[in-house]
Amino acid sequence: MVWKVADEGVVHLGEARTSLRGRNLPVRVVATFHEGQTVLSADYTLYYCAAGEEDVCLLAEGRAEMTVTVAGREAAREACLTLEIKGD
Repeated sequence: MVWKVADEGVVHLGEARTSLRGRNLPVRVVATFHEGQTVLSADYTLYYCAAGEEDVCLLAEGRAEMTVTVAGREAAREACLTLEIKGD
């Protein structure tokens, strides 16, 4: 995953790229929040296979976006961006 923030003065990410290989879900990324509003996006490429059918794998690519509004010190402890990939 490649993370992007429109205004890094509002959200500063600890890492710009996150590999999902070998990681447990959910994936957590460290971020620092400051008052304001910005857009957080994640460009992703997922390769996945059905259990027992590793010969036939699928590919999902896309972008997830969310608006992040920070309105005070205590309001900005965590942001959650959920991706749901639906198979055919």
